Amino acid sequence: MERRLAAILAADVVGYSRLMAANEAETLSRLQSILRNLIQPKIDEYGGRIVKLMGDGLLVDFASTVNAVKCAVELQAAVSEQEQSRPDMERICFRVGINLGDIIMDGNDIFGDGVNVAARLEALAEPNGICLSGTAFDTVDGKVEYSFEDLGPQAIKNIAKPVRTYRLAQPSTTKDPAAYSGPLGRVAEKPAIAVLPFSNVSGDTEQEYFADGIAEDIIARLGRCRWLRVIARNSTYAYKGKSTDVRQIAKELGTRYVLEGSVRRSGQRVRITTQLIDGRDGSQLWGEQFDRTLEDIFDVQDEITSIIAGTLEPELETRDGAELGARAIVDLGAWDCYQRALWHLYHFNQGELGIAEQLLERAIEIDPSFSQAFARLAYVHIQYGWYGRPEDRASNINRALGLARQAVQLDGQDPAGRLALGRALTLSGRTEGGVEELKTAIRLDPSFAQGHFALAQAYCYLDRHSDALPEIEEALRLSPRDPHLWTFLHVRGLANYQAGNLIEAEVDERNALRQPNCTHWPYLILLAVLGRQQRSADAKSVLAELKKMRPEISCADCREELRFGDHRINSEAFERQFLEDLRAAGLPE
Repeated sequence: MERRLAAILAADVVGYSRLMAANEAETLSRLQSILRNLIQPKIDEYGGRIVKLMGDGLLVDFASTVNAVKCAVELQAAVSEQEQSRPDMERICFRVGINLGDIIMDGNDIFGDGVNVAARLEALAEPNGICLSGTAFDTVDGKVEYSFEDLGPQAIKNIAKPVRTYRLAQPSTTKDPAAYSGPLGRVAEKPAIAVLPFSNVSGDTEQEYFADGIAEDIIARLGRCRWLRVIARNSTYAYKGKSTDVRQIAKELGTRYVLEGSVRRSGQRVRITTQLIDGRDGSQLWGEQFDRTLEDIFDVQDEITSIIAGTLEPELETRDGAELGARAIVDLGAWDCYQRALWHLYHFNQGELGIAEQLLERAIEIDPSFSQAFARLAYVHIQYGWYGRPEDRASNINRALGLARQAVQLDGQDPAGRLALGRALTLSGRTEGGVEELKTAIRLDPSFAQGHFALAQAYCYLDRHSDALPEIEEALRLSPRDPHLWTFLHVRGLANYQAGNLIEAEVDERNALRQPNCTHWPYLILLAVLGRQQRSADAKSVLAELKKMRPEISCADCREELRFGDHRINSEAFERQFLEDLRAAGLPE
C-alpha cells in the first residue's frame, strides 16, 4: 500500500434529498452543470484531483492545503453567485470540510483517517461554509487572507481523539430555509429535567418510603427517554426537606424543567399530585392529581409513574417545539432542529410535514449518527404515505423503511426507531413483522404511548380487534393529552367498529373529530357506523361535513385509501364490510 500526506477536500450538497424530491431531473441537470462549469475548472486551476463523485458530493485530493482552501473559498463564492437569483428553496449550495492527513492510495481511490476526518468536518460546516482540521489550519495560518474561528476540539465519529476544528469566518450567503444551524454548527444539548423528592403530606413519617419510591420510579422511567437528560437521584435528593425556590434549583442543577409532587396517604387511599415547572420563571406548565386505592402498593406506583412518564414526553416535545418556532432559524442546532421538527410533524398536513422533513434532514447533516432524527424522518415519510397522493404511497413507505432501518442500525435500543420500522413494515404489507417490531418498542419502553397506539392500529389491520382494544386503551391512559390524540381515539373507534361495538365506535369518532388537526378518517368510520345502523338522517349530516373536507370523495376513493401500492392494508372481509356500510350511508360509488 502506498501512503502519503495530502490535503483532502470533502464537499456535499445541502438539502439534496429535498431538492431531488421537488424536481429530480432539474436538480440533477443543474448539479452536473455546476460540477462541469464551475467546480472542475476551479479544481484544475489549483492543482487538485477529483477522486470520486458521490451523487450529492465529491472528494478531492490536493498536494497543497493552501490551494485546497483557496479553491474551496472561490468555489463557494462562485456557486453562491450563480444560485442567488433562484428562489430560496431551490438553491444549490455546498458544505466543505478540509483536512491535512495521511492517506492510503489504492489505484485512483484514497482511504484512511485523513479522508474520514475531512468528511466529518464537512458535516460540521454551515451551508456555504468551510471547516478545517487543526492540522490543515496550522499549514495555512498566515498564508491566506482569510480569517478563521476556533470551534475547539470536536468529537468525530469513529476517530479516537477529538479533532481541533476551525471555521472560515465569513457570513453564510445561503438563505435556504432548510439550512438550520446552531451558532457553531454543533449538536445542541438535550433538554434536562430534575425530579425532586416528593413531599409526604400524610402526617405519617413511615410513609416517606412511599413518597421516595414514586420519585425514584419516575426518574428511572424518564431515563428511558433518549431525547431527555434526567438528573440523577443523588443530586436531586440533596433538596429533600428543604424549602428552595424551584428557579434556584434549576439553575444549580443546570436543568430547564423541574418535576415536583406530593403524596397523601390515608388508610387504603392515596392521592398523588404532580406539577411540571419551567425552571426559568417558576411557572407551572402541567399538573395532574391521581386518586387511587392501595390494593397493591407496587401496582399503584407502577401505574402512576407510567402515566407521568408517558404524559411528560409529548408534553415537553410539543412545548419545546412551539417555543423554537419563534426563534430565528440560524439559531438552531441539530437537537433544536429535531425538536422543532416534532412540533411541525404533529400538525398532520402536507405543508407542515415538508418543514419537518427539512429540519430533520438538517439535523442528520449536522450529526449523521443522530438515530432519533432518522427515526422521525422515517415517520415523516409514513405520514406522507397517509396524507400524500395515493400513487406515491409505495415509494414513500419504501423510503421510510430505509430510514427506519438506518435508525435501528444506529441505535437498536431506541423505541422511536423500532416504532418507525414497525409502522413502515406494517404499511408495506409485512404486518406480522411490523407487529414484532412494535412489541420490541414497547418492551424497550413500556410507557411509550405511541408504541401502544401503533400496535393497536396494526392489530386492526389484522382484524384482531380484541388485541387492539387493550393496546389503545393503554396509549390513552399513558398520554391523555397526546398531540396524536385524535388518532388514538380514531383507532379505538375503528377497533370498536370491527368488534361490532357501534355505540362506542360512534362516541370515539365524534370525540376524535373535536380534536385539533383531525383528518377525514374519523368521518369515514362514523359514516360506516351510521350506515350499518341505517340512520340515514344522521348519515346525511355527517356526509355533508365530510364533503367540506373532501368534496369529491366516493366509495372508489375509500377503496384506494385502504391500499399502499399493490396491497391492501386491511383484510378483504373488512374492506367489503366497510364499503357496504359506506354505501348504506349514502356515499356515492
